[in-house]
Amino acid sequence: MNLYGTVDTAVCMLDSVNHITSKADLQKAFDRIALFINPGGYFIFDMNTLYKHRKVLSDNTFIYDMENVYCVWQNRFEPKSGRVAISLDFFERNGKLYRRSSEHFYERAYKVETVRKMLEVAGLKTEGMWADLTFDAPVPTTERIVFAAKKAAAKNLAGT
Repeated sequence: MNLYGTVDTAVCMLDSVNHITSKADLQKAFDRIALFINPGGYFIFDMNTLYKHRKVLSDNTFIYDMENVYCVWQNRFEPKSGRVAISLDFFERNGKLYRRSSEHFYERAYKVETVRKMLEVAGLKTEGMWADLTFDAPVPTTERIVFAAKKAAAKNLAGT
């Protein structure tokens, strides 16, 4: 990420952070985001939880049959790496035929404490965490957590 200035708030949603599957790369991303946030500014993002990866996505397949699109979503949980391999196959109606397209990618879930420590290393303090679509505290079965992290305010060198 490269901006041509700083911002008061950065937002990253739809479990985008889970697509960064290396801890080192995630730390670099948090460091870079913090670089472009003004002192006192916020970084708001969401993440799928370990619970969701292990119990909901896991080794499950989901089928979505909509009016013009048929989707097969297959997952494979990798216990050793903690990643979920995700394969999506879309069949989109085009007249009397269907056009097939596919996507394959990985997601990784991180422990909440690991994320909080990484944010702290980047100069961001976790101000709040909520279960997805609520203002409730996350519980062990929460599937997605929304984080709000704040960059420390600039210190006044004049002492006022």
